[in-house]
Amino acid sequence: LAKALDQQRQFTHDISHELRTPLTISYGYLQSLQRRGDNLKPPQRDALKTAIAETEHSIAILEDLLSLARGDSGTLQFSPSDVDVSALLQTVAKQVESCSQRTIIVDSPPLGYPCATHQDDSDCSSTQQQETENYLASSATLIKADPDRLRQVLLKLLDNALRYSRPDQPVTLKLKRRDDSAIIQVCDRGIGISEEH
Repeated sequence: LAKALDQQRQFTHDISHELRTPLTISYGYLQSLQRRGDNLKPPQRDALKTAIAETEHSIAILEDLLSLARGDSGTLQFSPSDVDVSALLQTVAKQVESCSQRTIIVDSPPLGYPCATHQDDSDCSSTQQQETENYLASSATLIKADPDRLRQVLLKLLDNALRYSRPDQPVTLKLKRRDDSAIIQVCDRGIGISEEH
């Protein structure tokens, strides 16, 4: 069984890797054609736009397969950096909204707390307290994460939330702070998952 699983993982990795190169080349040619397509008729431009979107989607699927194969084999690489999680949520929400024509609400209040260097606000001069508050408000949404992997997870969760909720219902991305951690929640009013599953 272990050997069969290893072979399956290797096959997933190999086929994803082999297909990614020709798809990336095709994608490059399609984008080049779109940039130079001033003489294309509207139906041709629409067809080109659809071809580009489908190629992007296929490349994303292959990237997911490669990530899955790497995760299964324990070779998935993470590149943590300082990420403005609030800005990332806004970007992902806009991207999903434009593709799905659905409403994504981002609930992202300031996560900072006033005058972190003092026990009591009364110990701070008003100027010092204001400077500290401004600094924390601007930097408090920074987290240490791999932005690509975090974006990938958010896109999957949003796709799932949209798929299983009614078209007239919005999906909310919530950001809140718990101690030194940022908590991200994807909230929908969908059908949910039965408890036994």
